[in-house]
Amino acid sequence: MDEKTLAGYQSAINITDIKPSETIEGLIVMPQKVDASDGTGYYSHDAPSTQKELASLGYKATYYTEKKANIYLNSAEAYTLVEFLVGFFINGVGSAAAWDGIKALIRLKAGKRVNPIVRARIYISSKSDTTESWQEYELNGSVDDAIRMIETVRKQYDAPESIRKEEV
Repeated sequence: MDEKTLAGYQSAINITDIKPSETIEGLIVMPQKVDASDGTGYYSHDAPSTQKELASLGYKATYYTEKKANIYLNSAEAYTLVEFLVGFFINGVGSAAAWDGIKALIRLKAGKRVNPIVRARIYISSKSDTTESWQEYELNGSVDDAIRMIETVRKQYDAPESIRKEEV
């Protein structure tokens, strides 16, 4: 990573600290951070393959920002890890397809690795009363663990709003 990209990344804002933009349909390849001054999204090294893999599975997948910079934070586990950052707008059309797309992405990425370990984050934009924010969910563990975590979060969002408010 060149010095300019590193400096931009270090001063950028975490995605969870940014108010969601206008609704984007489908799945969104999410940056780790966004530069507030110029809108550059700093994406992990796996972002291009994540976007292509989702498209190959038949899902609409776009980047959250138009301006992109990839950051490469390599680890010794790169050959076993299933890594990605994906988000979607829960109030948008097709959230059921979004959940299925994330599970399909995990299975596709896991199929390319020996003894895969999932380490991923899902960002869901949802409204509560008058505010809108990104909710972050981490998926860690085996493929089966990650699928169960997704189903648990999905049930929370599928519940009527009155029940969700009581649980929080």
